[in-house]
Amino acid sequence: MDALIIESRRQKWLQDYNCSFYDYNTIPYESRRHPMIAAILFVCFSVFELLYVPSLIVLLKKKNRCQPCYLLMLCLMLIDMLALTITALFSGLMLLNGEVFCSSPKLFYAVGVYSEILWCGELFICMSLAVNRCLTIIWGKTASRLFGITQTRWLILVIVTISLLCATFTPPILFNSIRATFFFNPHESYFPDPDKKTFVQVLIINCISVLGPLSFAIMQVVEYPAFIHLISTIFLSVVTKGSSSIVYLTLNRKIKNEILEFVSKDWLLSFVSKSGRSSTMQPPRN
Repeated sequence: MDALIIESRRQKWLQDYNCSFYDYNTIPYESRRHPMIAAILFVCFSVFELLYVPSLIVLLKKKNRCQPCYLLMLCLMLIDMLALTITALFSGLMLLNGEVFCSSPKLFYAVGVYSEILWCGELFICMSLAVNRCLTIIWGKTASRLFGITQTRWLILVIVTISLLCATFTPPILFNSIRATFFFNPHESYFPDPDKKTFVQVLIINCISVLGPLSFAIMQVVEYPAFIHLISTIFLSVVTKGSSSIVYLTLNRKIKNEILEFVSKDWLLSFVSKSGRSSTMQPPRN
């Protein structure tokens, strides 16, 4: 959001969100529209918002709002209800009208910032709720001290502040009606993101890193047949640690190029050296 509201950061807006160098109508209007998906999203929005209402009424009661756990759940519910206005209602309207970032740049940017505030808020509320439940089960007295109603209200205020800061100083995620999903690249489907390959590498490596510990944690509480344990041990202990090498060699262009350069240079020097020795060992001709 800083690129839009802070004068000194306007150059970033002109650099990353400039739509003057192409015509978004190069992709035809009909190719940008998805009326069937839009209709499904509108139905989902109406149904889910109505389903939230009874639970919202219960959690809004004073006796429930005074309990830290229910207060956090109430915040989470409100965030989800607000998020549906973006993921279902706004997205449906954009899909119905075939809108892309460059058709309404500031609207899409503002909605992206709003989405990021909600996403960050939901993330921190979920983490707080998980910590609250774990402490309540393991150390009840500690949970009472850390998650009293006053402390919880202050925690929510801190979460709101952090969410606003995150949305201010990080690029927003933007809806794309052509692909019917959200991207950080405002020109997705027109000009690909040059950093996409790096992002894919990081995503794959981190998913692999998370998969190992998560599977081990599941194995502690779920009984599997012996052969699954054997396969899992091989996979988790070896493959998850070694597979990153394959990712680097196949997806990272810089690493691939430097390895090829190193290998080819080493091979060339070796070949020249051998050729030189062979020529010196040949007997002189009469």
